[in-house]
Amino acid sequence: MQSGIHHRILRLCSKDSVLKGNNKGVAKYAIGNVGSNCTVQRITIKSFTMPNVFYNINENNNRLDYKIGLNEVTYFIPVGNYNLNDLVINLNSHFNPDIVINQSTEGKLRTANNSLIDSFTWLKSSTAKNLIGLPEDEDIVIPIFTTYQHVNLVDLSGIKNIYIFANWASMNVFDSTGGDKSISAIVPVTVPFGSTIYYDNNEQSLDAIEKSKVYSQNLVDPEITLRDLNDNILDTNGINYELHYKVYMSHVHES
Repeated sequence: MQSGIHHRILRLCSKDSVLKGNNKGVAKYAIGNVGSNCTVQRITIKSFTMPNVFYNINENNNRLDYKIGLNEVTYFIPVGNYNLNDLVINLNSHFNPDIVINQSTEGKLRTANNSLIDSFTWLKSSTAKNLIGLPEDEDIVIPIFTTYQHVNLVDLSGIKNIYIFANWASMNVFDSTGGDKSISAIVPVTVPFGSTIYYDNNEQSLDAIEKSKVYSQNLVDPEITLRDLNDNILDTNGINYELHYKVYMSHVHES
């Protein structure tokens, strides 16, 4: 490492956030200037730990919009952790006997409209369309006494990554939507619901840094937000998490 640059570990625990409320997906820390008389050259995640408490059906993907005849209806699947059988039972408990949901041997759902009076339509405005294997941008009309097989597999895998947005990361990630994101870290979720997510960054280049006058900055009152792939704030269900960052800095008077 270049002479004059040193590092400190910044530990952030959600229980210490100055923001009140049960959802700890957004946290802010009133700790002043982390670097004091130093300027920050680089901030890199070192580790992240928390239980996997993220339901595979949540308030961001549980709305089903549909029509029976000309009547439009919205149904919210109760938030929770589901397997395929749980989901089918829940849907059939909601619909009247004329609409029956079952599963094929391929892992896809089928919607049977047994009505002799009204057509049934799955609407593309549903946030649960990917969950139950419906097309992304198409209303699906199922005529009377007809069965429709959903085109995609049911997706109950839940979130795959936690995207940690931070107030010091200034539009540093460019994504496939064409937008810029202020993401400080991406944590893979590779353990099942109820197990502990533990991420340890062991990149060989973690300490590879050159001093820069252009990118020097101060780090004051860190604020982080946990989001999913679609930028929804994650509900941590009141459970705390712990983050460690490695903060590289140099003294202000150094040239």
